Amino acid sequence: MLSQRQAIEILLKLPLLGRLGPVFLRYLLVGGLGFLADALLLEIFVRLSMSVYVARILSMTLAMGCTYALHRNFTFTDSDKPARTGAQIAAFVSCQLVAAAVNYGVFCLLLALLPQPVEFIGRMFALCWGVGAGLAVNFALLRLLVFPVGGGAAPYEHLMPKSVWRILPWAFALAALLRHVFRRQAEVLAWPNIDHALGPADPDIWMRLAEVRQWMAGTGGFFNHAVPSTNAPLGGIESHWTRPLDALLVFFTSFTAGSVETQLLLAAAWLPPVLGFIALMFLVSAAVKRFDNMHVIWCVLLLAAASPLKAYFLPGDADHHGLLAMLWCGVLALVMRPLTIRAAVAAGALLGLMAWVSIEALLPLAAVYAVLGWFTLKNPERIKPIAVMAGAAAATAALGLAAELPTEKYFSFQTYDTLSIAHVALLSFIAAGAGVLCLPKITGLQ
Repeated sequence: MLSQRQAIEILLKLPLLGRLGPVFLRYLLVGGLGFLADALLLEIFVRLSMSVYVARILSMTLAMGCTYALHRNFTFTDSDKPARTGAQIAAFVSCQLVAAAVNYGVFCLLLALLPQPVEFIGRMFALCWGVGAGLAVNFALLRLLVFPVGGGAAPYEHLMPKSVWRILPWAFALAALLRHVFRRQAEVLAWPNIDHALGPADPDIWMRLAEVRQWMAGTGGFFNHAVPSTNAPLGGIESHWTRPLDALLVFFTSFTAGSVETQLLLAAAWLPPVLGFIALMFLVSAAVKRFDNMHVIWCVLLLAAASPLKAYFLPGDADHHGLLAMLWCGVLALVMRPLTIRAAVAAGALLGLMAWVSIEALLPLAAVYAVLGWFTLKNPERIKPIAVMAGAAAATAALGLAAELPTEKYFSFQTYDTLSIAHVALLSFIAAGAGVLCLPKITGLQ
């Protein structure tokens, strides 16, 4: 009677398993651990009241990350491991997708060929063959493309240049963006022949669109708070919003057709996702500058997919918070490394534009000044770029005030949550103080 160990040794002496046996067994072990991690994380996320679809995406992504690390450091230990693995991760994910497609394809093919209706034993038969085909294809692809044996560049580096692998996450993000936008656009064009309410439910967004429609019709100046188109009990109401986002909505209507209402709804469908995509580009740029590693692209995409801030960029949510978030990500991309004068001017202009959009920007603006000011205490020679940034922010906010208000209202206009002379004065004082600190007699620098 052969022992289990002797049986395994005999199997490993076979021509095929003699070369692949230990590696293949480790591959199966890691695959099983990945399956358990996937199932466990899915159950945890579902019990945390997360949507089962979102939970499945997160659990599968995290499990795939675990299996990649184990395959790299445990399964394919005889493979070359490049120092920078961004392209290797992309190749690994691509192989997983191909294997999953083979798995599902074999499963569906056998279901179609089996006598109908397919009973339980038939489904299990098709499932086993699908899983087996997926395992074999996945192992072959990983060994040949991702974790090859021998020196030289890996095959995936010959298949596509690194620049193409870096495009892959952007392609996924763009595909998700277009999917949501086209769905919203179809709803707008089909209205009222749809079986549900045309969101969003936030009344502020609809009031903003009414205000922009009034502006497009020429009934009121550039900065007219009155919104007479509403049916408020005591007449028209006034909004406190400034015009930067309204101007973007009007610009986007130039690419649409139909009635004014249809043009505005289509513009509101496209503008927030476009702002979100730009914000993602800024955020990835900031992360890459800080960590100098392409892995952060995938990390940022994962965080963006799970972040509650993504609600700012949904099609139809034409609200100023999305514009503020996009500008804030641009500031992060500029200040993540030591400031040059050119970057300081650009960052200051974005901060000033944020203050123009809404005074809600004063808190992140103060955070930027506080963090950069703290580092300047240790390196006084860096005060000049910060002074330039503060001056650019004050100048941009002053230009915004000049565009929003006539001169005679600078010292009399007052409303909630909008730019005023007081905010411009505050930014100017900060810029003046930073400018004074640049003087050699103050800093002690010659």
